[in-house]
Amino acid sequence: AHPDKGEARSTSVIRHRKSRTSSMAECCNSTSGVYDNSSLIILSSSNGATVFVCFFAIMVTLFLGLFRQTVYRLALYQVLAAMEVGIVLVAQINLLNNDDKSFCIAMAFLFTQAMLAKLILTIWVTFHLVAFAVFHKNLKKLEIFYLVTTLLFSCLVASIPFATKSYGLSGSWCWIEDSENNCEKGKKDTTGIIEQFALWFGPSTAILLTTGIAMIVMLIVLAKRSRPRPEKNTITVTGHYQNRKALKQLLPLAVYPILFCLFNVFPLVDYLYDALHETANDSILESVSALCNAGLGFTTGMALIVHILVSKLLARNRKYVSESGGYGTMQP
Repeated sequence: AHPDKGEARSTSVIRHRKSRTSSMAECCNSTSGVYDNSSLIILSSSNGATVFVCFFAIMVTLFLGLFRQTVYRLALYQVLAAMEVGIVLVAQINLLNNDDKSFCIAMAFLFTQAMLAKLILTIWVTFHLVAFAVFHKNLKKLEIFYLVTTLLFSCLVASIPFATKSYGLSGSWCWIEDSENNCEKGKKDTTGIIEQFALWFGPSTAILLTTGIAMIVMLIVLAKRSRPRPEKNTITVTGHYQNRKALKQLLPLAVYPILFCLFNVFPLVDYLYDALHETANDSILESVSALCNAGLGFTTGMALIVHILVSKLLARNRKYVSESGGYGTMQP
């Protein structure tokens, strides 16, 4: 609508970049790139809220001593991974005034490692839930295995782009580079796009689909088992009651795979759109994708807080009913 303003803005940006670099080649090798800073600002500021919520959830869990229970520890690992992602993305606001390539590479590695840790933990939580709900297998002894494999694989896989020298500016923040060093055309780097898919979007899409199927199967099995049926003896009744009690404690963990699925759909759409177009990212899609990154971490922290609140209220209500002889319900 205002071409003169657009030209003025473009001239200003070019002049600013030329003042910071002596040539176009240097501009391409810097982290300033060719993208709008608004997505980076949205990403970093929204993840500030994520870090706060996750930190609060962790402190509440520790203060109440809930970390002694396996269910809360599994949830706590999810929140810790989400907070790590948030901290790394908040730190990337320094890109506005920092052209240090090594800083961008470090942030890209930490971001990849944290996201992969979140992905692997989601796999283990889903596996843990399905094993208990469908096959009646309590795998709490595998907790250390969950942690070791999460740390080991996330660090190893996140190290792969060091070998290919792929870490750098991707869109408005640091990750695996998906554009060649061409500030004018923003031509896509096929190797970078393939690497993004191989290290993140491919695995996350596979997990998104399998997790969705696993959750559906689990709910169907639980619905069938919830139907009333006569029990043959006291031992069977007692065992059935204990299984239901344990399942009720585990079910809140199902929210984490569900959240992972919901908040990774749009970043996948953004990736596909970007991969199929020759030139630079769509700023609106990139901004929404940034909000999805923050939204996953924020809701992960909130899920743990809500879990704790509901558990405490239910425990308080049970205590009230027990003390009142089993009559009445607790008043707020």
